[in-house]
Amino acid sequence: MSRDTPPTVVGGLDLATLSASQRRVVTDLLEVTDPRPAPDPDRPRRLRDLIEGQLAPVLEQRAVDAPRIRLGKTQLDALACDGRYLDQQRTPFSWSRPIVRGQLVHSAIALDHHVGRGESTAELLAHAWEEFRHSGDGHLAYAETLTDLEVTSLQADASTAVEEYRATFPRLPQTWRVVWEPTIVARFGAGAVTVRGKPDLVLGRVSPDQRRMLLIDLKTGNRSRTDRQDMRWYALLATLKYRTAPFKVGTFYIDEGRWDDEVVTDDVLEAAARGMVGRLITAIRLTDDPVARQLHAGPMCRWCGLAESCEEKQRADAEYAATTAQPG
Repeated sequence: MSRDTPPTVVGGLDLATLSASQRRVVTDLLEVTDPRPAPDPDRPRRLRDLIEGQLAPVLEQRAVDAPRIRLGKTQLDALACDGRYLDQQRTPFSWSRPIVRGQLVHSAIALDHHVGRGESTAELLAHAWEEFRHSGDGHLAYAETLTDLEVTSLQADASTAVEEYRATFPRLPQTWRVVWEPTIVARFGAGAVTVRGKPDLVLGRVSPDQRRMLLIDLKTGNRSRTDRQDMRWYALLATLKYRTAPFKVGTFYIDEGRWDDEVVTDDVLEAAARGMVGRLITAIRLTDDPVARQLHAGPMCRWCGLAESCEEKQRADAEYAATTAQPG
């Protein structure tokens, strides 16, 4: 091979065996051949100090027996509007076909990696469905509402997404460190507030001299305005847990075979920390005094049970109608 000929095997991946889409993932999203940045050992402490410092005066005003607050990504996103957050807190979770489909797709993709893509998608989805059914009483109760034909249709729908993932995302070598859906937890104020995240995929080992981690979320369906912010939450939580920041985060959209990624810089992490502490303070306020609401109309109104009676939603709708009205 000539010196000028680019290598066909990078990071254990043979580019010659990959589709054009898969090769682009390797070079542009995974950045297999690019050097990794050096870590800043003081960054995790600075971020935690920022969050703890802004939370402290708020927590000091709470009653000794005030309830502890536990938030995940969904709750953090909902805190963009007090009404949406309160509605979400009061509404019991229920399974739906799109949510279950997403669960099956993620479970099948994770299993697909572990078996080296050696099983058919039908077998993967059958196993994923059985795992789902036996994961809890709520899962089993939902499963019992479906007919055999509906289960088959659900598995076939999810199987299509897995096939599309295979076509656009390379098979990852078994020698790589690949962790599926790790739970990342950060506690603040001596446990008064807990934030929990679960990115779909973490690639790369924690290293003392390089930032090697890449966090990826896999999405089916449409893009959301919160996707990039969600990945910043994950980057912040990972930095606090592992004491070193990931070098990049990304959201991979299976239906498109494309992604949105972002290099994790000091500015990105500080923005995530300031945004998170603002929402934590809002959660504390709403937990202690749910009557004082600050409402903000936006895309999440589509899922909010309070939308029909929300004055802010009505105001925003009227304003939108006025700006889009055609002259007579």
